[in-house]
Amino acid sequence: MTKYNKNGENENSPRKYLASMRTDLALLAVIVEICLIVVFVMFIDRNVVFNLLCTVVTLFLMMLTYFIGLIPALATYIAFILFIVIQSAYEFIEKGNYYSNAFFWIIMTPLVCVTLYFLTNQIKSLQKENESLKEKVNENRSFDTETNLRTVDMLRDHFDVFSTLSEDYDFSLYLFVFRIKYWNAVSGILSKKDQRKLIKIVSEILNDYKTGHEFVYDITHIPPTWGMLSTISMDGKRRIRDEVKARIKQRLQEDPQLSKVDIVVEASKVKYNPEEHTNAAMFLEDGIHELQYDVSAGSADKR
Repeated sequence: MTKYNKNGENENSPRKYLASMRTDLALLAVIVEICLIVVFVMFIDRNVVFNLLCTVVTLFLMMLTYFIGLIPALATYIAFILFIVIQSAYEFIEKGNYYSNAFFWIIMTPLVCVTLYFLTNQIKSLQKENESLKEKVNENRSFDTETNLRTVDMLRDHFDVFSTLSEDYDFSLYLFVFRIKYWNAVSGILSKKDQRKLIKIVSEILNDYKTGHEFVYDITHIPPTWGMLSTISMDGKRRIRDEVKARIKQRLQEDPQLSKVDIVVEASKVKYNPEEHTNAAMFLEDGIHELQYDVSAGSADKR
């Protein structure tokens, strides 16, 4: 199985390097073998008709190997051997010539086919590796590797869909934004490991909390900010901000390290307005701006 690091890079690069090197060697071998055939036909053996016929057959077998496979080409090669044997026997019986150069074609023809087959296999392997890498890179653009949540790019795509549906089917669309308050101070106290743990805890809570009506996104890591698109009108009894903040607070109190630090999560809620929020950036900007009005006292979802 192909593995990738957090940046979407292939961790099996040594294997890919070996495949690339084998491809280069196979290509070089094919070129050398073709050059040997050219030298043999032009300078060593002057039997023009026989060599031309063998060259045409070799090219045909190479095409058969490339488009169909090695086995059909080798099966056809057996008929080619019979032809060479019959031709050599005829030369020996009728003219008394021992046609030793026929052995060149007996050896070179299957060698070229096998080398070409190996080359095409390596090229296909590299193509699959590249396709797999492209898919992984595209996936990493859609999902943040650290939190495994959707990214801002996905938020933009989903906003275009849900905003259109909201207008067409007349249901409310909300954006909830969650952020670690006073991140500069908090990050100065916590170690890198604890910072990653904090981000992971909040991401897991948001991801577990969502239903079929919510979609969670990782907005940015500095400061850690999350977004949640919600069609809350379909499930109006939920107080998303209060419930999420309560769950985060409980989880942080249970952690022996994070409970020592005063960590506050601020949250905001913005309702989609077609006139004000013409794109996802404005919707998100409005949600982040509303964070400044979050207060610890009272219910956030009553505002």
